[in-house]
Amino acid sequence: VITLNVIRKRSHRVDLSFDDYAFVEFPVSQIGSTVGALAVAFLGLTFLAQAYAWFGIPSEYPWASISSDPYALDTSFASMSIGLIILSVIVRVIEPAFGRRLAHVFRLFSGKIKVKRQSVAVVTMSALVLSACNIGSTQSVTQLLGDAGIAGSASSKIIGSSLNEARQNYVALNPVRCIQDYTNALNTFPNMASIYAGRAACYDSRGVYLTEAAMSDTLRAAQLAPNNLGILFQLGTTYLSVGYTAQGVSTFETLANLPNSNVVIIQNVIDQLDLLHKFQDASTILQIALTKFPLSSSTYLAASDMANAQNNETAVFSNLAKARALALPGSSAAGRVDSFACSLEVSRHEYSSAIADCSNAILYGQTGAGVWENLAAAEADLGNFTLAIKDSSNALSAFESGVGPYAQSSGVGGYGISTMLVSQGQFYVEIGDAKKATADFNLALSNLPPDVPDTVQQIQEDMLYV
Repeated sequence: VITLNVIRKRSHRVDLSFDDYAFVEFPVSQIGSTVGALAVAFLGLTFLAQAYAWFGIPSEYPWASISSDPYALDTSFASMSIGLIILSVIVRVIEPAFGRRLAHVFRLFSGKIKVKRQSVAVVTMSALVLSACNIGSTQSVTQLLGDAGIAGSASSKIIGSSLNEARQNYVALNPVRCIQDYTNALNTFPNMASIYAGRAACYDSRGVYLTEAAMSDTLRAAQLAPNNLGILFQLGTTYLSVGYTAQGVSTFETLANLPNSNVVIIQNVIDQLDLLHKFQDASTILQIALTKFPLSSSTYLAASDMANAQNNETAVFSNLAKARALALPGSSAAGRVDSFACSLEVSRHEYSSAIADCSNAILYGQTGAGVWENLAAAEADLGNFTLAIKDSSNALSAFESGVGPYAQSSGVGGYGISTMLVSQGQFYVEIGDAKKATADFNLALSNLPPDVPDTVQQIQEDMLYV
């Protein structure tokens, strides 16, 4: 209503039939009308940009990308439209206060430049649109892809109460730069699946409002590489994140049945379904794994993990025993079994057994952050805070050497460098080292992602005990 009102050339009174009052429209203003017309034009561009994104045109036809962030055009145009509407209202409000002076200036301006108002609007709008256009990059494609990979790598600020939740909360290091570089790279390699998959991950990390953009890119990547396990897994998780559960489960089943599928990726699939309490669907995937990999200890670890999510203790220990029997002693498989057992024992307060299993897991090559963190938790609960601090320091070092929810495991305290720093800070509180405890809590606050007020409040409350 405001938009239509501000571009009117003449004012008039509208008598309301139900009372004696009248509504007076904004006064006549050529400047206000021109700005208002631009606002309407940008509203139209917003509509076109939304349709452009909804149909997935930047993914299907990368040459049609008119910006380095093609799925964010509607936001840019809408913001410009709102700003112009506000400016038009302001002009109409302040013009009567300046009176003849403002009108005289405008007449001088329009007298010297004999251009129609519509032409000014078109030229201004065109300039604004062209300023957002992607005119290419002087960087080589190799450099663009390298920069995009760095910008799209996992940020250390990912947090989650579990590893599965951390995977849902993936945060890229610099998603805006990542999107720009991948978009520019598509100008040279419009059929490279990994570029679409990389850009999709960065769109996904920017929040819910760009999830559909991530979906379009991931679908395109899956079309180009239908047997790529990583891309199919990414597509399945994206489907689940936007609520398309049936499509997500179907994608996971396709992935599990592929000849090149492996037990590790299937275990990740089961974890994702467990997170959403889709236990029936997870059981279907598990049956595929049991059929394809009946002698793999990881298959039974996945079964044990799923049973744990359902609080089925009998199945938990039954499957854990099968996994132990299948794992070759001293092998990395045995290390994974011991690591899982350690996590389970810490949650059940069986700390002595947990220390033994975590130590074995580390001995057999499981040196991820999660194992060290579980070991630290077990030592701390037995009162061995000096050892707990040492283990926590190892957990932080392991995490920083390979950031990412697929590069690291999680401990019982949750996932993320902030979570581990809080735990270490609490250990320092227990031994009376207030200075180091405060330093860890402050560092934990600085390593949080945005928009987690509850976590910030919890850490601040922990600091009160220092």
